[in-house]
Amino acid sequence: MQKFNFIKGHMSGNEILLLAEKGNTTEKEMVEYGVQILNRPHLGGHQIGFLEAVDNCRKIRAKIVDVTEEDFLPMCGGLTQVLGHALIQTQIDQTLDYRPEDAGKTPLVTDSGTVFISTKNPDQEFNVWTTLHPVLKSIYKKGIEQINLSGVRAVKVGDNLAINGSDLKEKYPSIKLEKFDDHTRSVIVDIQNLFLEDILEGRREVCTLPIYDLNPARNGDARVIFPNHLPTEHVEPACGTGSLLTAVAMIEEGFVSDGTDKIDIKFESGGSATSIGGPDITRIKLSISNGKIKTATFSHNFVRLLAEGELWAGN
Repeated sequence: MQKFNFIKGHMSGNEILLLAEKGNTTEKEMVEYGVQILNRPHLGGHQIGFLEAVDNCRKIRAKIVDVTEEDFLPMCGGLTQVLGHALIQTQIDQTLDYRPEDAGKTPLVTDSGTVFISTKNPDQEFNVWTTLHPVLKSIYKKGIEQINLSGVRAVKVGDNLAINGSDLKEKYPSIKLEKFDDHTRSVIVDIQNLFLEDILEGRREVCTLPIYDLNPARNGDARVIFPNHLPTEHVEPACGTGSLLTAVAMIEEGFVSDGTDKIDIKFESGGSATSIGGPDITRIKLSISNGKIKTATFSHNFVRLLAEGELWAGN
């Protein structure tokens, strides 16, 4: 068994664990321990990051494990937000022996590439910002395509799927996005399975699935929820990388006018695991050129640290 220092936090219900790693855990063990810890009766959560200071302690490396994929994720936006708040509120930098060149800008090395976490304005509502350039690069490399899944218009964004709830209701008028019932769950699962089997040809068993609409209930621009794997109840009320997928899909479907070069989209999120939207806001700032996103950063206005301590993993 191995002992780890941990911090648990959440981004509007997207539960994240941060573990301090000392360089003696193999990747196989990270997946094994991560899946164990993320499942009850252990601490539980959606994603876990094994963190280590690298490059002469000037950067933090994160190996991220997902509870449903039961494998590594290239990137997790919610984890970067929880880490940013941990850097502000705890001594995680000392635990990791992380010695940044710029105390307000943390390079985080992920499997998708290096992102930057800005914590320079700790007193503002949106006080932690994450760059998403590697995720954006991967999306464009894998391609964006408007598709039709059994009569439902949708957008393939990289290897993930984004659906406008209005298009879903056009095909299935009786579904309830404000309160998922059995019929709504069944429709979502069937469409996601069709995407995984027919469009991705079985390359993946799970994908990020934002369902959004342009009917904000508060002061946002759109509402969103992420029922990534309903059979195992993996629903994220908020998701950072998923919000970028949503923004890409919205632009693909003509959300912004021609000639727009900058946009700040506010997604209402953070409600229950069975209801689109919520009381919190995920902000995505984009720069656009010739209809293509060039840069992307995001922040969320409700991130909380829940627990801090030590845990044992393994048999």
